[in-house]
Amino acid sequence: MKQTFFPFDAAEFLDNDEIITAYLIEASADDNPDVFIASLSDVAKARGITIKRQTRRT
Repeated sequence: MKQTFFPFDAAEFLDNDEIITAYLIEASADDNPDVFIASLSDVAKARGITIKRQTRRT
C-alpha cells in the first residue's frame, strides 16, 4: 500500500493566543535554539506577518 504524505504547516494550527503561548513555551524548552527561531517564524506566519530576510552585500 502506497502512503501519501502532505506538507505540515504549524501556522495553520496557531489560531489563538493560548495555543501560541504553549507552542512558544515548548519550543523554548528545546536545547536547539533553531527550534525556537523556527517557532517564531511559524507564529509570524500565523499572524500574517511577513519577515523580510536581509541579504549580505559583498
